[in-house]
Amino acid sequence: MFKRSKSTGSENEKKEYEFLFNTMTQGVVFQNHKGEITKINNAAEELLGASFEQLSGKTSMDPRWKAIYPDGKPFHGVDHPAMVALRTGQAVKNVEMGVFHPKKQAYNWLLVSAHPIFDNNSTTPTRVFASFADITNQKLVEKQLINQQKQERILANNLPGIGYIQDAQFNLEYVNNKIFEVYELPLDSDITNFSLESLIHLEDLERVLVERSRALSERKHFEIEYRIVVNNNKIKHVIDSGEGIFENNKLIRVVGFIRDITKNKSIITQLESTISILKESGKVAKIGYWEADMLSGSLFWLPETYRLFERDPNQPPEMKDVFKYYKNNEVLEKAIESAISEGIDYDIETEIETSTGKTRWFRTVGKTIFDNNACSKIYGLVQDITDQRNALEELRHQFQLQELLL
Repeated sequence: MFKRSKSTGSENEKKEYEFLFNTMTQGVVFQNHKGEITKINNAAEELLGASFEQLSGKTSMDPRWKAIYPDGKPFHGVDHPAMVALRTGQAVKNVEMGVFHPKKQAYNWLLVSAHPIFDNNSTTPTRVFASFADITNQKLVEKQLINQQKQERILANNLPGIGYIQDAQFNLEYVNNKIFEVYELPLDSDITNFSLESLIHLEDLERVLVERSRALSERKHFEIEYRIVVNNNKIKHVIDSGEGIFENNKLIRVVGFIRDITKNKSIITQLESTISILKESGKVAKIGYWEADMLSGSLFWLPETYRLFERDPNQPPEMKDVFKYYKNNEVLEKAIESAISEGIDYDIETEIETSTGKTRWFRTVGKTIFDNNACSKIYGLVQDITDQRNALEELRHQFQLQELLL
């Protein structure tokens, strides 16, 4: 059997340690009791951006390090892990430190640990051994993630409604800042244990819970309109839409969006009242009501509107049909384009030709309803003003005759 002499074993072990020291990916630095660098490995040279010759004898107080904390504040030399270990005699572990790399002209982020060494039974540290790993890529990823989360929060808080996430028991896990606006809560309210269901109108609550439960059990998207009761018993109308997230066939979360439609609801109520009045008075005043749904492209006319255009009530019009009635349809097209893109109401007077070929003068009024910053509906009136136009033309003619006679 081969046996190795003690001297040979000691020399081989030394070579093995040297090999390990210079090939390991972690940086290693030895400093004496004054904090002066006495030895470094190859990884340390690479991570610090300098050779041993350049670093030998340097201390943690050397300004070349330009060390910083993760928050960007200066990391002073006396507080470096190696100096703390020398001063206290205690190991310092896993400290994040940014060190300026002169070759890259950028910061390397290091995770540093330092261990004091006591030679010859000394009661105070005679040296310190510091090791550090490169976590620059990790820090970059963390920064990107933080920036992404900030962007997502900004986007979420600028949504036109309440974005929320609930757990399987419908406890809030996340909600954006719109909750304070829609639910009219004080900005300093603690919403940690707030329940979205707590403000649902009692007459709507059971229906909402049943519809949502049915949709989730069938793994379908839900969209439920209901009332909420906010401050001073004020009633608001909302639409709650969302869906479940499942894992291993089990509901784990509900992601949803609540939109305040109170204003639109009020407009619709007024429209319904207006339509009712127009049905009674439209024939006498020669006024017709119309309504265009920009989402579906459908067009609605009251009976008097059909009569004014002399169109068969059994032939519902399409949007493209309307322009054919207007002799100067460019005026109407521009007015509608401005209404859709900018929310500008319009009131125009122009000649039209009815379905039977008669020429009439119509006044056309249009107003818009916007939903989520997009035009969802245009509604308005058409009025036959032919008699008024003719009367004005007759008056103008009489004035011109009087001026000639005078």
